[in-house]
Amino acid sequence: MPIILDNNVVQNLNGPTHAIFLQQTMQREGLNDNYLIFFGDTHSMDNFEPCYNDTNCTELQTDFIKMLNTFSSTTRTDIYLEYFLSKFRVVVPPHFREQVKNTLIDDQQIFYGLRNNPELKTLNKDDPRIQYIISEEEKKIRKKNIRSRSNMSELNYMYLSCFYKNFKEELCPYKNIIWQYADARKVNNYTSGNHDIETITYSSEFFAKFLLEHFTSSSNRKKITPESFEELVTYDESVRLVDLLKNIQLIINSSENYIDKLLARPIFQKQLNKMNEETKTIFTKESFVMLANKYKDLFRHYDFTGLNTIIELLLQFISLYPDDTIEFNKNLEPETDILSKLNSLSFEHKILEQYGYISYAVGNCAMDIYFILRIYKKDAEKTNKNLVLSYFGSLHSTTLAYYFTDIVKTHTTNFAGEAPRNLRRINIPDTITIDLNKMLDHDIIQESTNEISGESLDQDALKIGGTKFRKSRKSRKSRKSRKSRKSRKSRK
Repeated sequence: MPIILDNNVVQNLNGPTHAIFLQQTMQREGLNDNYLIFFGDTHSMDNFEPCYNDTNCTELQTDFIKMLNTFSSTTRTDIYLEYFLSKFRVVVPPHFREQVKNTLIDDQQIFYGLRNNPELKTLNKDDPRIQYIISEEEKKIRKKNIRSRSNMSELNYMYLSCFYKNFKEELCPYKNIIWQYADARKVNNYTSGNHDIETITYSSEFFAKFLLEHFTSSSNRKKITPESFEELVTYDESVRLVDLLKNIQLIINSSENYIDKLLARPIFQKQLNKMNEETKTIFTKESFVMLANKYKDLFRHYDFTGLNTIIELLLQFISLYPDDTIEFNKNLEPETDILSKLNSLSFEHKILEQYGYISYAVGNCAMDIYFILRIYKKDAEKTNKNLVLSYFGSLHSTTLAYYFTDIVKTHTTNFAGEAPRNLRRINIPDTITIDLNKMLDHDIIQESTNEISGESLDQDALKIGGTKFRKSRKSRKSRKSRKSRKSRKSRK
């Protein structure tokens, strides 16, 4: 039994690695009522196979979005992606209009060709022509210099025009949906001015790579030279390395101080100012500190003394060159002394991996908190009843789900399932009818869990909006679990 979305039925959803459905149970005056759907991705195309002509399979990027657009004609529906707008596309000067329009059309058509090619939809999945069709479309993607492919990024490219007011009416195929970006890490792509929120996504990756290459205890270690250091400093021109390093220090040593810094930035203040006082008592600074700590808890190595030492030495070296240019003279001190100390440090590979991962937590918190503030701001002095769907990296999705169910406790889990490792297809065995207009009493009969598993939640019936759905056949496992619960209850 599947998702019921208006008159559409979705049994197997193709594309993401996992899905989590959260129903809001906290009801307060002035608080938006958000039914949350989190789709997670691995930032890759590993083990993905299109539906082809499988009638029991629903492609998220195409079929499901089309269903969602119909649903959105009567219910406000927001889709959030892990991206941000490009600066030159926000206000489109007349002489740029055709150029931008053509860019949007080209990007959309490339991925529409890959997803909606009629031959792909009709051929048997083992047909040799499939690989040829896909390879031809992938050549177009490479020509566009798309940095990395995933189902999430392809969804973004397919519906680029939907995110721009200037082009939505003209080019977007699904206008009922409210298309949103959630990535505060990339705010500098959107507008000019220094928001002091670093676009650190790429820099974090490069910093993690830098640690593994230059501080490993293995024999293939690369020595740190002025040239390699300059490459680190200048890798991402939109980011000052000193800011990234100081933020990593903050989140390692004091999550509270990092959250204070984050919330003080204009982009966050703008969202906070749109929240009423009741909402602010729920989504507090303390809850965001707990979110940051949740990310830190994911890293097995908790002694960050070595990383602090590396960062301190890197900051000392950077301070010698305030204009970010390195003109090294090997006969002078203290440059050689600092490099000598850096090159004397070595760590096991698994520890360096943890050091690299912690840098991602800096950006993850920025994105997640911005998303939370966005969906709970007030619009035109009224509260909203929304379906909020997000398609993020899997770590964002599972951590955000934990935030809503276990930290602020505003939601309960309706469904949590993941695709099998060899096929990116999520089976939804329980019936979930999404009808926010009827979700007033929140009368839900189910046993909730916050664990992500390949199987559905153990529930005999799910009642949403006054309509009760029962499984036609009760499994042996279900009868056994009910009997066990009854037995435990009688013993108490």
